[in-house]
Amino acid sequence: MNDTLQTIAKRYSCRNFSDKLISDADLQAVAEAGIQAPSAMNRQGWHITVVTGKPLISEIEAEGMRVLSELPDKSTYERIMGRGGKLFYNAQAVIFIAVKDGETNAYAKVDLGIVAQNISLAATSLGIDNCHCGLVKFCFASGKADGFKRKLKFPDGYECNYGVLLGYGKEQGAPHAPDKSKISYI
Repeated sequence: MNDTLQTIAKRYSCRNFSDKLISDADLQAVAEAGIQAPSAMNRQGWHITVVTGKPLISEIEAEGMRVLSELPDKSTYERIMGRGGKLFYNAQAVIFIAVKDGETNAYAKVDLGIVAQNISLAATSLGIDNCHCGLVKFCFASGKADGFKRKLKFPDGYECNYGVLLGYGKEQGAPHAPDKSKISYI
């Protein structure tokens, strides 16, 4: 199996990061891998922000947890509380991905997913554990959203509803077992 296929096969969702920091060079390599993603009509309708500052990560995380705690359905909030009460699992870096959504960029969410996958596979190839985090959208679902968008330097009209958590796991996790019944050959 080649290196790319090995990286895909060993990637897992880390939900228990250590305090070990990620080098600036590795963060830059991962971010640049993200923006090398293909996009519909080459619009590149994304903006990524790499955050390593714990105070800002904690502030954004706390707002997401507050919003989740106020939802009528408490199941997601309770699940996170059962995993230690951290939406970002003590990640040493969070890459927030914002897109300009709407009719002018109908494929923005698909493109966002490709960017996120590039980020997570690049991180895995460098030995950096990671976790895709769609719950980031709750961090931007309150009156604090505009302030967060300014702090994260999102262009006007961009919305964030996805992130990739980065760090080094406290222990090595296992990838999910692929369900080969999901493939048909014709």
